[in-house]
Amino acid sequence: MCNCDRIRRLWKAATMVSVIMTALALRTFPATAAPPGRAWAPIDVLRLQGYSWLAPFRLDREEDGRPFVFATAEGPATQSAGFRWMGDHWQVAWRLGYSTSFSNPVLAPPGTYHLLYRTITTFGPNGDRCYLITTQVAGDVVAPPDTVAEIYAYANFYREAVTARRRWVVVEDFMPPSRFRLRLFYSDTARSWREVSVSPSSGVGADCAVAALGDTTALVVWSGLGVKWATLRGSTWTEGTQPLPLGILSSTLKFRPRPSGGYWLGTDSGHEWVTLLGFKDGVWSGPDSLRCAYRAGPAAHYSDSVDLSIDPGEYPAAAWSAQNGNTGVETVCVSIPSDSGFGMADDVSGGDDGMMPVVTRDLNGDVWVAWWKYFDGMFWSHSYTAATTSAPRVTGTGQSRTVAWRLSEPAPETWWAVLRSRPRRDAEPQSVGSGSVVDVEPNGGGGTPPVDGQEFDLAARVRAGADTEMRWTDTTRPRGPLSYKIRRECLDKRFEWLSPEVRWAGKSKRDLSLGRVASPASLLVALEVENAVRGTLVLRLYDIQGRLVIQQAAAVGGGERSTTQLDLTAAAPRLRDGIYFLRATDAAGKTSEAIKIVALR
Repeated sequence: MCNCDRIRRLWKAATMVSVIMTALALRTFPATAAPPGRAWAPIDVLRLQGYSWLAPFRLDREEDGRPFVFATAEGPATQSAGFRWMGDHWQVAWRLGYSTSFSNPVLAPPGTYHLLYRTITTFGPNGDRCYLITTQVAGDVVAPPDTVAEIYAYANFYREAVTARRRWVVVEDFMPPSRFRLRLFYSDTARSWREVSVSPSSGVGADCAVAALGDTTALVVWSGLGVKWATLRGSTWTEGTQPLPLGILSSTLKFRPRPSGGYWLGTDSGHEWVTLLGFKDGVWSGPDSLRCAYRAGPAAHYSDSVDLSIDPGEYPAAAWSAQNGNTGVETVCVSIPSDSGFGMADDVSGGDDGMMPVVTRDLNGDVWVAWWKYFDGMFWSHSYTAATTSAPRVTGTGQSRTVAWRLSEPAPETWWAVLRSRPRRDAEPQSVGSGSVVDVEPNGGGGTPPVDGQEFDLAARVRAGADTEMRWTDTTRPRGPLSYKIRRECLDKRFEWLSPEVRWAGKSKRDLSLGRVASPASLLVALEVENAVRGTLVLRLYDIQGRLVIQQAAAVGGGERSTTQLDLTAAAPRLRDGIYFLRATDAAGKTSEAIKIVALR
């Protein structure tokens, strides 16, 4: 009764006892359609010792931006587990204790992770019934399973959407006497599900999907001979008057939320491309097509199994498999999006078989993809930044130092870290960077191990713009010389890259420095002087237009540090509220940088 024997054999259960990761560089190839400055890592494979399959069902993004895989293996027993990326390997984070069939991404509130799957164990007079299960994972703890319904043992298409108040589950179930039927359930409390009466039927092997439009309203789509849609408001079902503008060969359906509001809907087309629709405020838009730079050329390819990444970007990464009708080889295509739209997809499986890919996008904008083959492990790859940098340059003195560097090639929207030695833990940097957004982490972390006894910590993350010039301004007050490096950001440590180190010597002991300290009286400004030559120190106060307002002389004892005062008493009658600038010149003629004085009376 299944739509193909391949699907029936795939979702047998399996178990794992120990995990090993064999990094197989099966094929190294250039990214023919990746955005500028990016490339694809060689294909690796995650295998479970003693088991023949490891099939990735979901590839998600954790709250900290790392990829996370939910997969099932086949072997002498049954098991499914979540794998967390640890920087250079996958590590089991939790286990279900049994195997599952398909588990598609659940549209849920940020910071939550839900699972929906059907059991492998069957029951009933004909042995063709099983349970549809939902559960939630918090940290590394899996909640007890919540049974939604009994369904057909080879029903492979089901989806879930979750809000703070309600959960919805839709499934394409086989029902007597001999037809597939759409079934829809919702729940407002744990372990209590209500089925909604819906009328539509669809062809064998059709898909379905659900997305939340509000706390008690859901959007449902399903495919058969064409794609139809409806809304469920409370328990009221309202079917759209017209099918969606998609071909009759569109089958797999995948919703993905848009930060700007509404959803993307991705689907295969039965042709070499996949199709995207938009839905917002009750209106559908599109369709748009995504195409792939197939290694064998686009002709005779038939797209299938579309997946869309769930991440904060407006445009998701997209992955799908496509079979070459001439050779029978099924390949994997992945599209890396930009801030402004979708791009041409790459044929990332390198001409080898690959099916049912899953995809996510990490905090650096790199796309991760995983797929499987019969009787083998989980194959995976990810994009990374291929550009490198020049040695950084540091300019400026005192509390403002600009670190600048040049990329080896344009790499827009890639992330670069500024690493700084000996950070001030109590500092509060006001950082400025370019090409674009700056994400400052002033309290260290994310740095590098000691090099020649020198430790580096993360000072800031800077996102590249369209050109190759980048810079970041460090406004923390230094305590002596500093060193800086630029790191190419990648969650796979094998593809990080470090620039040469640049040193900033700090202030010379010969430089005169002037700083203000706390004053008990507003007309007596206490000053700290560093590196002044013994003798007379001349203080000059200027207004914001550069006009001299006050000039005073004071005696300083010299040495590394001394104190003096600026007395504003005599000038008080003619001082107006506002901003002034103070400079000092010592007996040797050295002049300090200006400091700001604010007069408020």
